[in-house]
Amino acid sequence: GAEGAAGQEGSGAATTLHLLPSSSSAVEYSHKRAVTDISWLPSRHEVTAQAKLKLDEGVQPWQVWQCATLAADGFILFWDLRSARKATAAQAPKHHEKRKDPTDKEAAEAAEAAAKRDEILWVPISRLSLSKLDGSGELGCTHLDLSPISQGSRLFAATEEGEYAVAELAHIQPAGMPLPENDSNEISGVKAVIQAHYGPCTALARSPFNRDVHLTVGDWSFNVWKVGVDSPIFTSPFSAERLTGGCWSPSRAGVIFVAKAEGSVDVWDLADRSHEPSTTFNVVGGASVTSLAMFSQQSTQLLAAGDDQGTLHVLEIPRNLRRAPSAEKTAIEQFFVREVERVHYVHQRLAEREKDAHDAADVAATAAAAEAQLDLAGAGEEGAEEDEFDAKAEEEYRNLEAAFREELGLDLPEGAPGAADETALAPPSRQQSNAPP
Repeated sequence: GAEGAAGQEGSGAATTLHLLPSSSSAVEYSHKRAVTDISWLPSRHEVTAQAKLKLDEGVQPWQVWQCATLAADGFILFWDLRSARKATAAQAPKHHEKRKDPTDKEAAEAAEAAAKRDEILWVPISRLSLSKLDGSGELGCTHLDLSPISQGSRLFAATEEGEYAVAELAHIQPAGMPLPENDSNEISGVKAVIQAHYGPCTALARSPFNRDVHLTVGDWSFNVWKVGVDSPIFTSPFSAERLTGGCWSPSRAGVIFVAKAEGSVDVWDLADRSHEPSTTFNVVGGASVTSLAMFSQQSTQLLAAGDDQGTLHVLEIPRNLRRAPSAEKTAIEQFFVREVERVHYVHQRLAEREKDAHDAADVAATAAAAEAQLDLAGAGEEGAEEDEFDAKAEEEYRNLEAAFREELGLDLPEGAPGAADETALAPPSRQQSNAPP
């Protein structure tokens, strides 16, 4: 907010207003890194000092006093504008007693000390830590989206590492409102972190027609997500240029505007085609479109595009891109349902293939073990057969030798009739060696 203009420059129609901040947060109790996103809490919602989201039916829908800030230091800080207002020394302690940050005793004591000096030290009323599920560090978040209690009090974030994170806020369930399925109103923390892109996410936006559908933009593609599905239900083909931003059409459920680094904007009409953009229009040459914002009022729809040279471009959306055909919302909802079914089918088939591969590996291992056993048994049998053959051959040889010796009389006692003289069988050289000198 701002209290007013501190001065004016220029003359005529061109006027520059210098606005002074009405309040500033204490640096030592703020984020440790640059703030990347700010989001107002949903209408009639506020966060308590115990970091619980609650619904206040006693306020008007336009009365929103709290906001959340996001930074890459792994924290979301919740701020109450009523805590930043100037108060008297008598009012301030009571005011801060209700909204001091219970997780930071030092900050609460500093706020009370400032209140006694008739000053207000603006500190967050509560904070939420966002860490990776594997404990490897904090999430460097760049974009934030909050959902009300009726939609599960979830918090959606995109990170500088291309991740899509889903967290839940503890909340006070209103009387008479049923608790959504798989919702724990007492536990806060990160529930899922999914790798969405190869580079930093440059945009995160919720569909104005399907509140459980989100758009993330990063690297050379964009993804469409549905709450409860752990992978994107639609992923665009890779673009030749890096994508730098994106947003939904406020009047057509299936139209997405995507900014590109070379200065153009692609328009995707999912009801018309999903493999390529329906049209592309140039915004600026020699610069990169870095941000997009839509404005819609009655029959007028404008697209504001900012580039990295500091120039703002405002384009009027043609009628065919702002006027929805009949039953387009239903057709897009059916498209999302089919995509969810496709994702579930792909996951089921992958699980079945992994199971089949595991079973095939087990069968192959069992067959290999059985074959090894058979080879070992066959080798044993072959060895036994060889031993038996050798024994028989040896026995035949002994019998043949015995018969031969018997035939020659070599086995008869020496001097017995028929006994052969072995010297007679010796070769001549032996006989000569045995002759007397």
